[in-house]
Amino acid sequence: MTGAQERGRHAGLLLAGFGLWALAFVHLYGTQALGCKLGWNEIALLGVLTLHRALLVALFAAYLAGQIALYLAMRRRITAATGFSYCVATDLAFAAFGASIFCFWGVLWLSPCS
Repeated sequence: MTGAQERGRHAGLLLAGFGLWALAFVHLYGTQALGCKLGWNEIALLGVLTLHRALLVALFAAYLAGQIALYLAMRRRITAATGFSYCVATDLAFAAFGASIFCFWGVLWLSPCS
């Protein structure tokens, strides 16, 4: 692989972590709005756990697992010969994981429909 191809691939990786965060944002809030519209918050599964809450928590957990898997996969490939942009992309993937926890943890306790 040439130097230009390597830099181009790393440029795409710079967007990977927050690209996954953006996908989680759209998916979680789309599911939240759809669930409210369709009344999923009124379908009880186990005691106070509703279908709506279960779906939101499952999506939250799945996206967190995807983001940590992305970070760990990128982290494993870092060597002494790895370029600066790849190291920055790895750090951005971890920052996106933290941003997801900060932005989306409300699905665990906030009421989804009001």
